[in-house]
Amino acid sequence: AFQMINCDRAVSVSKDVAQKINGLLSDGAIVPHKMYDMLRHDFYTFTHVTNVASFATLLAEELGISDPIDREQITVGGLLHDIGKKFVPPSVLCKPAKLDEDEWRLVKSHPQRGYEELYERDDLSFGQLMMVYSHHERIDGTGYPVGLIGEDIHDWAKLLAVVDVFEALTAKDRPYKPGKSLSESLQILGRMAQERHVDPAL
Repeated sequence: AFQMINCDRAVSVSKDVAQKINGLLSDGAIVPHKMYDMLRHDFYTFTHVTNVASFATLLAEELGISDPIDREQITVGGLLHDIGKKFVPPSVLCKPAKLDEDEWRLVKSHPQRGYEELYERDDLSFGQLMMVYSHHERIDGTGYPVGLIGEDIHDWAKLLAVVDVFEALTAKDRPYKPGKSLSESLQILGRMAQERHVDPAL
């Protein structure tokens, strides 16, 4: 909308978004406060989770998930999925060079740390918690944090894994890797599906 010559649409979208932000911040909901924590910690992760939540919502719609409660929970799960990265220093998250073994171990701890941050809350569903905990699990069992296999991975976590990879591939501002084209990103996802890293059906 902001790239259009006619600014009417941008004004309309801005008013709609402003109304939603106002509502979010006034009701004490979990998402905005956790999101702004992340914004202060690492701007790239903030933009990543925002994009991932949008892609997750679109994929859920494409898959025929029509229940509005489920759809909203998937969107919220997408926004919260990387909350554990607030325990990883920005110097590691944004490091342009290859991570050493200790740094990589720290990054790989973020699903567990995110789950531990959220699991006692009574306003998040099991599916949302599994999106946080299991979005780096792989269908073939080679993922983390615990190496779940296939059907042991929650459906929403499988969905999130696909859009998480897609967003990471296409993002233009990753500090350690340039973004790829849409066609190249889809080819990579296709290979990952063949290798059973992500769910081929999704």
